[in-house]
Amino acid sequence: MLTIKEIAEMAKVSRTTVSRVINNSGYVSEEVRKRVLEVIDKTGYVPSLQAKSLRTGRTKVIGVIFPKTTMETVGSIVDGMDEVFRIHGFQILLTSANFENETELGYLRLLKSRQVDGIIVLAPNENMALTEKMQRMKMPFVVIGLDIEDITRVIHAERRAAQAMTELLISQGNRNIAFVGTEQADYPTSGMRRKGFMDAMQAHQLPILWMKQAEPTVAAGYRVAQEMFSLEAAPDAVLCATDRLAIGVMRRSKEIGLKIPEQIAIAGMGAEELSKYVEPALTTVEFRHTQAGKEAALLLLEQIKGRKNSHKRVELNYRLIVRDSV
Repeated sequence: MLTIKEIAEMAKVSRTTVSRVINNSGYVSEEVRKRVLEVIDKTGYVPSLQAKSLRTGRTKVIGVIFPKTTMETVGSIVDGMDEVFRIHGFQILLTSANFENETELGYLRLLKSRQVDGIIVLAPNENMALTEKMQRMKMPFVVIGLDIEDITRVIHAERRAAQAMTELLISQGNRNIAFVGTEQADYPTSGMRRKGFMDAMQAHQLPILWMKQAEPTVAAGYRVAQEMFSLEAAPDAVLCATDRLAIGVMRRSKEIGLKIPEQIAIAGMGAEELSKYVEPALTTVEFRHTQAGKEAALLLLEQIKGRKNSHKRVELNYRLIVRDSV
């Protein structure tokens, strides 16, 4: 296995110069840089990350724990992180916890043993054991989607977004509005979006006649709609905490002959790609997931560089996308 000393000898430069080229740091003339890179390319030399870590005290690796690989939002968030980390020479190590608290804790221990420079957690629920353990480890970390004190976090305006969507439904004359949320394990969506719906209904002194929780799937939305439409006082509008739930409700509405939006208005949240292509096109809320990834990455880099960000809280706004289902 080649060493940096041998590369330096072959390129007829110092070891320091080779190090500067590899790490893209310090001044090296273009002619010398090109010569070093040609030697590296010809020999297939790969720097030893372990040796580099011993010298710098950093691995240049960031651990990321996310809830589930099938979540569409995860890809956008990771894209945002990667865009920032690549500029600064960091790589991402991804782990999926599948909405299980113990699995999250296990991955936290694994990432710590791998000596990652910091951790970002996409928090599906209020896992206090996880955040407390991370604080005890005194490792740089940022949480996305969980708004609790004493941690650095990036959150979406879940509650305000749900309130705004409910206000839209009310403004169009709907009064008997149902809400379909997700299971409690998915805290940001099930909790904050439900509260936003209730805020709007109470502000207009409208009765909350029907709320239901289900898995965030099309099939679950369909099953919930079967129960909902069997009620004596059927709703004239439905707000669903996810687009997939809303699409399931739409499917059942059509089956029983309801016209959308003339007889029932239906809105979702999340702006999934599928929401554009259902008929009628689904009214929804778009959250800034890519930006959330970027913000989390920047906050983590501040900590890694030794800058205290005092448990900074970043809240990202939303956008209502009004289409044909409302």
